[in-house]
Amino acid sequence: MTYENFQLLLIEHEINTDPYHPFSLDFLFRYGSDRKSYGRKAKIPASEKEPILLSYWETGGSSGGNCWNDDPSEAYSTNAKTPPFEDLDKVLRLVAPTISHFHWLDLTAKVIEEGDETYYEYYGNYTNYGYQLVQVKRLYEELVAMGLISPA
Repeated sequence: MTYENFQLLLIEHEINTDPYHPFSLDFLFRYGSDRKSYGRKAKIPASEKEPILLSYWETGGSSGGNCWNDDPSEAYSTNAKTPPFEDLDKVLRLVAPTISHFHWLDLTAKVIEEGDETYYEYYGNYTNYGYQLVQVKRLYEELVAMGLISPA
């Protein structure tokens, strides 16, 4: 399977490789999007976008502030745990349904990037997110290197 066929397979099975996310401009420019952030658009031509799988969840933030400063922002935490990475699981069910647990551990350690992002709002409010991200090309290359799919 070529990389192009791998990408087509993901599209055919409705696995989103250009996900919406509420993150900062740095994140947008790093991974590509055309979503609004800070009132500007971060436009990256489709040919330069790097296809990714993304899982994110709210971890906390601060809410309640207003323009009259009579209701101060209050910090909160969701105590959320990292959810299952459903899109990555879908991909592996498609292309490597018999992957062993140890191969899965090796693969996920190599391809999943984890981090935190903050989306800043008005009046001191903000929302914190945790995320896991997989670059589709890197996933393909690792699957080939591990012998889980053949390159063509």
